[in-house]
Amino acid sequence: MSETPPRRPAHELARFKVRGTDTTTKISPNARLARPSVPVTARSGEYTRSDWDAESFALFAEGGDPPACPECGRTAFFGPRFVEPNRRHRGCRFCGFWQEVGAAPEQYLPTIHNCSEWPECSRSQYIWWVSPDTESYPCPYCHDEVAVALCITAVPNEDPSHPWWKVPQGRNQSFYQRLWKNWEVSAGRTIL
Repeated sequence: MSETPPRRPAHELARFKVRGTDTTTKISPNARLARPSVPVTARSGEYTRSDWDAESFALFAEGGDPPACPECGRTAFFGPRFVEPNRRHRGCRFCGFWQEVGAAPEQYLPTIHNCSEWPECSRSQYIWWVSPDTESYPCPYCHDEVAVALCITAVPNEDPSHPWWKVPQGRNQSFYQRLWKNWEVSAGRTIL
């Protein structure tokens, strides 16, 4: 029998408008909600190519501030992403919210390979997020095949002691670029 997840205290819930849709988002009581200049569609809404284009253009071309994740409310970990060839999606490396253009949101799984080449980022091992149906993947650092079931780790959003909770929230793009340049795996990024 599976356990029911614990109820979140009222102070961890914030209500705000995202493109006219009322959305409930979990946040830390110490977090400040950013007022991003990057438009973000609601979690339950359809995520279209034009949504991805608008988010990408605002963040990368116009230098807008990183948006808050529609699932956990954190900034600096969420944003539009592009993977060759032509894979457009948005994802949060803090809570695992992931959504491909034209698809429903998914909860990705956090993995850490622990090979000798595996990087650190912001005082924690880097997390490689995979879709729930992924059984294995080639390690991007040592190139060994990684069995997902053997390397799943805690989701930072669900671990109050995780160092990524200390990443300041609601800051501008230049702040996050300076923050992420301290680790090789994230150097040059606006979002992790």
